[in-house]
Amino acid sequence: MWEQRDFIRRAELFRVPVNKRYEHMSQGERKKVALTLALSSQAPLRSSMNRPAGLILEAATG
Repeated sequence: MWEQRDFIRRAELFRVPVNKRYEHMSQGERKKVALTLALSSQAPLRSSMNRPAGLILEAATG
């Protein structure tokens, strides 16, 4: 749940168009957004619970 919230928050932060809820995205859409976020970041992403971004990307890409 935290990964999903953080995923959406970071998508908004990087102005990635996310017009669907995380749960309703296809695997391809999740992967595209996750890769865009990873490529947009200058520093390694960290979630609000101080977990590595790899967990967010893993959750997004399955």
